[in-house]
Amino acid sequence: MNSKDDYQRLETIEQYFNGSLSVDETANFENALKNDFDFSKEVSDYQKLTNMIKEVTIEQNIIATLDKLEQEEPIIPRKKKTSFVTLFPYLSGLVAACLIFVLYASFSVIQLPGSENDLTIVRDVDVSILSPVEKKVFDSFYAGQSYLAEGQFQKAVQSFQVVLKNNNLRPYFKEATQWHLVLAYLKSGQIQEANHLYDELSSCNDCVYPIGKIDKAKLWWQIFWAKIF
Repeated sequence: MNSKDDYQRLETIEQYFNGSLSVDETANFENALKNDFDFSKEVSDYQKLTNMIKEVTIEQNIIATLDKLEQEEPIIPRKKKTSFVTLFPYLSGLVAACLIFVLYASFSVIQLPGSENDLTIVRDVDVSILSPVEKKVFDSFYAGQSYLAEGQFQKAVQSFQVVLKNNNLRPYFKEATQWHLVLAYLKSGQIQEANHLYDELSSCNDCVYPIGKIDKAKLWWQIFWAKIF
């Protein structure tokens, strides 16, 4: 398939999600989705990419807004007493930004560092010379990631628990497994377990697994709401 065909196919996918295809074109598109596995996967990849772009954009806007609000100070004459009216624009903007962030963190997808980062855990290890126990640990970790992606959350929990039974894990690998287990606990409805492990990891002062502040906030808020409801 040449680049022109690729472009036209991508344009058709975009038009489908924009709702700009005709009735017949939409029917043909959805028929292809059902019967063409490669095309269906391409459409799925397009959705994931656009959702990721939207999520990154939202995160950047939230961070920029919070940074701006943190830097701004209300202009108040030194000799005048501060009034609620003077502070109201600043406070209302801060409250709005906080509410937006809470809603975003509560309902958006949690993205732990990707598999390309996790592979660095074993990149310097020759898998062919691993002992059966070591191989089981690595296989269980990647099986757990797959179960998370597939929505088989209880199986993900079991896989990550198998990994953590090994007492000789490198710190990065252990922390990666624990954060994935927090997410698996949350998704499988084991909220108390998720909350306990999250608190344990959050109190770590010399952690090496690079989970971002935004994703930590997402986990905290989603655990918080799960405990309430």
